[in-house]
Amino acid sequence: MVNTRAHVVLQECTSSYTASRSVQAACLYICAVAPSPITQNHFIPIKSCQLHFATTISLFVKADSKETMASQAIECHRAGAEVFTGDATCRKKSVELLEEFGIPKGLLPLEDIQEFGYNRDSGFIWLVQGKKVEHTFKKIMQKVSYDAEVTAFIENGKLRKITGIKTNAMMLWISINEVFVPEALPEKVTFKSGNGLSRTFDAAAFALGE
Repeated sequence: MVNTRAHVVLQECTSSYTASRSVQAACLYICAVAPSPITQNHFIPIKSCQLHFATTISLFVKADSKETMASQAIECHRAGAEVFTGDATCRKKSVELLEEFGIPKGLLPLEDIQEFGYNRDSGFIWLVQGKKVEHTFKKIMQKVSYDAEVTAFIENGKLRKITGIKTNAMMLWISINEVFVPEALPEKVTFKSGNGLSRTFDAAAFALGE
């Protein structure tokens, strides 16, 4: 049951935003697990982790904003881009591009890919799939979510300004905005979130088919 302060906090945490339903739902969920009374200065325990209320809300707002901007970004970079359609062709072309730039070929295990585009002038890439999917990379038991639209800028050994990719940590989905292969450690892959947190894994965990 949501505690008695839930709706008050919901108003407080969304008053500065045009909050979508997903953001409001996140607020209500956090209020439900938080101690009462709750304020934005409380630390809210989720499992063994303590997350600051304002920081948690910020993560949801940023993720929601990225989702709404993806379609606009795709249209901005469509002119002059190489565009492919059909699942088999899109899979082949996207894997070839990742390999060309020294990025693990299994990093984007999307399903039912309807469109893949690459603008060589800007470095912008996008993939559109039938629906949002979740994938678990078994070697590291890491669950990753891929939205219906995934975008990024690609360069040697790096995907930056990513939208549409989130990783699960401590019951929360955290947006990933950069993935890179360190020059000094080509056998590793580092994932970086918008709030500056990063984790490094063996590149073999993201081989094709993993």
